[in-house]
Amino acid sequence: PPNLSAVPKTDVTWFDAVQFCDALTRWLMANHRSSLPTDEGTPGYIRLPTEEEWEFACRGGELVDANFFARDHFIPEGEEPANYVQFFKVGDVEKPQPIGKTKKPNPVGAYDMLGNVSEMCFDVFRLNYNFGRFGGFLVKGGNIRIPKPEQVRSSFRLEIPFYQPTSGEAQKNDLTGFRVVLSAPYIISLQRANQIESEWDEKGIPLRTELKDS
Repeated sequence: PPNLSAVPKTDVTWFDAVQFCDALTRWLMANHRSSLPTDEGTPGYIRLPTEEEWEFACRGGELVDANFFARDHFIPEGEEPANYVQFFKVGDVEKPQPIGKTKKPNPVGAYDMLGNVSEMCFDVFRLNYNFGRFGGFLVKGGNIRIPKPEQVRSSFRLEIPFYQPTSGEAQKNDLTGFRVVLSAPYIISLQRANQIESEWDEKGIPLRTELKDS
């Protein structure tokens, strides 16, 4: 369950977020290695989510049907968006709100995926998911300064430069934070790569892998 007294951590750079993931992974490796998932003896680790992972979780993942998943947001029909989205209201203080205290979770049980603070992804910004010029880092979900919850959607994406144009310092602000995922390597051996390639061939899906047998 969420810590109802906690607010999202902000005023951190993308590099700070990556370093946090590294530090947490190293601590888990040293102190709680058995709590990490393993695949053929290779342990998992903590990292920032990709844009696709973030959006998949925001929409409800495999816990919702395809029609619900394809909607602009995860808010059920007939429910008020304000029950799920941390957005700005006249008279409010524009600062991050306690996690899970006033809003309902999304279908996978995650709080404040829309509104409150924007969340960094591991990806750099692309004009499109699969192609386009690469730019700054990517944030998802919007933040509490958005005036109406209807303006926030699962696919909302924003590019932020890695560095401030005037000072040259790494970019950070008071309404951008991050959440992390527990991940693991996928192709960890040549045998696994061949197995996956065979399975994808049967489905007519092209797969290109470059892997040295270790």
